[in-house]
Amino acid sequence: MERPQPGPPAWYDWNGTRWYRNNPGYYIDVVGDGRRLHIAIWEKANERPLPDGLIVHHVDHDKSNNDPSNLIATTRADHNRHHGRGATRDATAKARIRAGVLESWARREPRRFTCERCGKEFETLSSHSAIRFCGKQCRSKAKREQRTGLDTWDREPSRCAECGGEFEPKDRRTRFCTRDCAASFYRRARASGQPRGRLRPDG
Repeated sequence: MERPQPGPPAWYDWNGTRWYRNNPGYYIDVVGDGRRLHIAIWEKANERPLPDGLIVHHVDHDKSNNDPSNLIATTRADHNRHHGRGATRDATAKARIRAGVLESWARREPRRFTCERCGKEFETLSSHSAIRFCGKQCRSKAKREQRTGLDTWDREPSRCAECGGEFEPKDRRTRFCTRDCAASFYRRARASGQPRGRLRPDG
């Protein structure tokens, strides 16, 4: 199988499917069922599914070399011995992989997206087809809002249960405009002898 460019590229087009390189260095079908490219190539070359209990091993330890002649089916125990004590990866292969990864990232053009949560435009070099959020903070907040149902909540101004002032609550459970108002309400409730767990602001 010929490679479209020197070094391990970010993806391969093979058999009508685009296979992307993951962190361990294998090429997988991220859109389909997550199959690995070297297994699919071995099965096509041998015209049969990979038998249960066997895995496909790269003979030269280069995960980007998915030529059928470089792929053999072996047991997991034998595979571990290949990669275990006494097994060393060819220094040339390691250098080629490292250079290919750096070259692949250097060739990437930044793509522009708009964050679904904050609306900010941002650029990324990621190979994913769609990036929804500008960073971890927006992604975490969006997941939390979806989990609690806040993503479909129409945030409307509310009245503070202590001072009566209008404020925009951060979630459905917020009843006070500030921590001072919350502390004042609970101090007054404790002074009246009400158990804390049974306290309910009016309104």
